[in-house]
Amino acid sequence: MSDKPVKSDNKRTNKNYLKWITIGFMVVVAEIIAITSSYFLIESKNKSQQIAFDNLSRKISQQNTYISELQNLPSVISSNSQKIAETQNSLKSIVDSFNSLKDEVGNNKLGILTQQFGLLAHKIETIEETKNSEVLALSVALIIKENALYHRSFADETNILIQLTKDQPLLTSYVQTISNMKNLYIPDDLQLSARFKEIAANLDFENDKALPSNDSSSLQKSTMEKSIALIKDTVAGLNFDKVVMVKKNIQNDAQVSLIRKITNFVEQHDFNNAINLIQASPDFQKLNNVELNTWIDDVKRKIIFDEALSFIISSELNALREDFSANDSIQ
Repeated sequence: MSDKPVKSDNKRTNKNYLKWITIGFMVVVAEIIAITSSYFLIESKNKSQQIAFDNLSRKISQQNTYISELQNLPSVISSNSQKIAETQNSLKSIVDSFNSLKDEVGNNKLGILTQQFGLLAHKIETIEETKNSEVLALSVALIIKENALYHRSFADETNILIQLTKDQPLLTSYVQTISNMKNLYIPDDLQLSARFKEIAANLDFENDKALPSNDSSSLQKSTMEKSIALIKDTVAGLNFDKVVMVKKNIQNDAQVSLIRKITNFVEQHDFNNAINLIQASPDFQKLNNVELNTWIDDVKRKIIFDEALSFIISSELNALREDFSANDSIQ
């Protein structure tokens, strides 16, 4: 009986011992956890403080730099003030020189000088524009037109025009037409109009009819008939008291009306319609009037010349318009 109580006490003592050991171990673990947590918290706090310290150090360094620059600011301001003063003195010297020049040459002369510089600039711009071959060709074509109008030679200008338009195949035939006429006489509109009026007043549709060139007997007969008719007309107009020349009516009403229409076209310088009306008239086709035929040839030559020259001028103008439009678009 005495052994059982002893064993019970031993077991109780062991249990208590294990209990205190367990409690001690838990306390140690808890301390370790607390120490570790404290370490990490302190380390994290130290890092944030270090970052804040670095930022503060950087700001202090920047402030020191600003303070150093501010220390140099007075010398910079002094240097700038000196430069401004020198610039002001230079400007004053320029103004004084200009006033002196103005007093020396006078306001009127200064205005003349300004105008002359403007004219010089305009001439320079004009020279720059004349570098364009189209401008030169247009100028030469206008000179040819003027020379032909005043019956001056335009052979040299035509040769220049050929060279200026050699790279423009569209104008080749028209320039060649002008070249073919460079040594011919080109009558003006007023001359052609006056010549036609003189020719029309003396047109004889009855006696100026064309005759076959190979019928010499018919020609002799016609000449004789004309002579007899002239004698009859002369004798018929003789009186014992006085001699009266009776002018025979050489144009009927239809022919007079036709000539009037043609004359209106000629007076309006519409030679195309005048020629067309003459060529469409049977009465005119029967005529063999040398002066009229010469006039028709001169009119045709004038029409061909004007059309060729007008085409050249209009083509060069269109090319210039395209160049100006392209320049405006680029600008």
